[in-house]
Amino acid sequence: MRAVIKQIGLWPLLLGAFVMLQAQAIELSSKNLNGQLSVTLSEIDYPAQFIDKELDSGLPNTINLLISLNENKQPLHTLTVNIQVLYDLWDEVYIVKQLSSDGVFNKKIFKTKKALVTWLGKIEQRIIAVDKLKPNAAHQINAQVIVNPVKTERIKKIQAWIASSNGFTHRENRQRSNSSYVGSRSNRASGVSSSGVAASGPRFQKLFDQILEQYMNTEQIPALWRSKQGVIDVDLKKN
Repeated sequence: MRAVIKQIGLWPLLLGAFVMLQAQAIELSSKNLNGQLSVTLSEIDYPAQFIDKELDSGLPNTINLLISLNENKQPLHTLTVNIQVLYDLWDEVYIVKQLSSDGVFNKKIFKTKKALVTWLGKIEQRIIAVDKLKPNAAHQINAQVIVNPVKTERIKKIQAWIASSNGFTHRENRQRSNSSYVGSRSNRASGVSSSGVAASGPRFQKLFDQILEQYMNTEQIPALWRSKQGVIDVDLKKN
């Protein structure tokens, strides 16, 4: 069963459910960078698995930065930054492509992992022109880092797999599944053998249901890991 779970890519979802509990808030700092309000994200507590294994896998890794700017407690500007990291196994370099929702694209190449990790640990991003901000208004920046988000299509595949595996359906027929499980226990007590897979089915189903419901009933993007949201008040006079 574990092999099947890995095949459909469920482990990143499962790992994310537990790793997120240990995530720390990131540190933010802001400044006026050539007329642009800029924010620096630092103290990013990436999971060891991502740093030690995923970055060297030769497969693309995705980091999303979710940044929002409020003016007098009202949303003023939002920015999503997509960072793609790929280790080139042939040239033995790390290729980073960075695209923000305002259309700005950058490409970087790091020759060493140390240099890459240093850059990932302190990312600077421009948000908006300072002259678009009200001088006497209160401004606040919120930011969050998300590592390897799970696509909606993959979640749907997981749901379909759960619904069709071992004869157990997702949510709608959970009661019928649990009744079958009670029956299987009675069979074992009376000496009638039953399949180990069938006996454990409802327990796995319940676990998967809990994880999927956690993600599907929230606005958060499912991911391998996410930081806690960092918040900073912007002082335009100091910037």
